[in-house]
Amino acid sequence: INKARKVIAVVMDMFTDVDILCDLIEASSKRKVPVYLLLDKKNLKYFIEMCDKMGFTKLHFHNLKVRTLTGDTYYTKSGKKFSGQSLTKFLMVDCEEIVTGSYSFTWLSGHIHSNLVIRLTGSIVEGFDREFRSLYANSEVADHFCESEE
Repeated sequence: INKARKVIAVVMDMFTDVDILCDLIEASSKRKVPVYLLLDKKNLKYFIEMCDKMGFTKLHFHNLKVRTLTGDTYYTKSGKKFSGQSLTKFLMVDCEEIVTGSYSFTWLSGHIHSNLVIRLTGSIVEGFDREFRSLYANSEVADHFCESEE
């Protein structure tokens, strides 16, 4: 995150790590790096709770877009409908580097739980870039963080 100069794209299932959020806000506000967060819709409430506790307002998210994702929607034979969660997790920096694995952006993942974190560079990044663009196109604006989408 601290090396980013062009863009930061995050797809995360659970995001409650204040230190990572502060790094993203610093990148977006002080270094003017556009930051895009795609968060699981069912877990968005925990991200909002963290932001509210830290006193972050819409003003902190000027150059940082927050959107939500769901998993696939399933229709039962009886006509009921439900959506799964988006459990995809990766961070893309400057369309040149990917960090992915089982790690969620939570304090527990960073300090207590065992996780696998993989750093990828090279041509494989193009696939993650395409996936991010597809996910972004299918995501929804998180109203809590913006007045309207541009």
